Amino acid sequence: MKNYLSVTCLVIVSVLTTLVLLTPLHRATGDDLEWRRAAAHAKANSPVLVFVTLKEDGSISRESAYCGASTIANDRVLTAAHCVDNEARVESTWVYFQDGRKFKVKSMASFNIGLDLAVLNVPGVLPVGTVVISDDIATGDEIMGTGAPGGEMFKASWGRIDRIYTGQHDVCDGIRRPVPIGHKPHQVVETDRVSFFGYSGGGIWNGAGRLVGVHVRGSYWEPYPGYSCSESYRGEYLVFGAAVGGKTVIEFLNSKP
Repeated sequence: MKNYLSVTCLVIVSVLTTLVLLTPLHRATGDDLEWRRAAAHAKANSPVLVFVTLKEDGSISRESAYCGASTIANDRVLTAAHCVDNEARVESTWVYFQDGRKFKVKSMASFNIGLDLAVLNVPGVLPVGTVVISDDIATGDEIMGTGAPGGEMFKASWGRIDRIYTGQHDVCDGIRRPVPIGHKPHQVVETDRVSFFGYSGGGIWNGAGRLVGVHVRGSYWEPYPGYSCSESYRGEYLVFGAAVGGKTVIEFLNSKP
């Protein structure tokens, strides 16, 4: 009887071991505890840039536009360059956090319109935990993007990475264009996540809570006749997202302003 039980236990252990070895690596989903933790970390470090219209006396008239951003260091946030492409825009920008904090942008720290990346100096901003920027991405990875779609603060959308390539992110008509003269080719990450206007500048985060890109463009998969970049937001929603990848973000942050 004892030998029978021993043999039975060995068989069970052997079967379980085989199943574990044959089971494919699990990719986290939005419902997993790991993803929930990653999402909480991402959202805590994903402020919204609110651009305001000022009266002649300098007081705020109204909120006029929104973009996403990511805290990357003490007193600094990362966003898309097209969100802050002039001094007037920078001077009228506030940074809002989900926990209720609000800060006035002080100045531009670095700016590259060719890469569509910018870093803003924001006194008082502190990252929540450690923000890690990573270039460890692959086609098929699940990601989360943060921002303020349509002016709705602190929202997120989920999706997967469809393509990763070196080029530029001007793909609003579904065609990869040649890199303009003077623009350095950079890592572009295309995703299938819903990308309303307002997600620009927002972070692309992976299941480990790491920042792997910055959203810069949204488009339809199948453009309608006459579709062009200037018509990007016609229709109910955008189902295509292009981001500057983590590899290029790291290179940008390590370069001189």
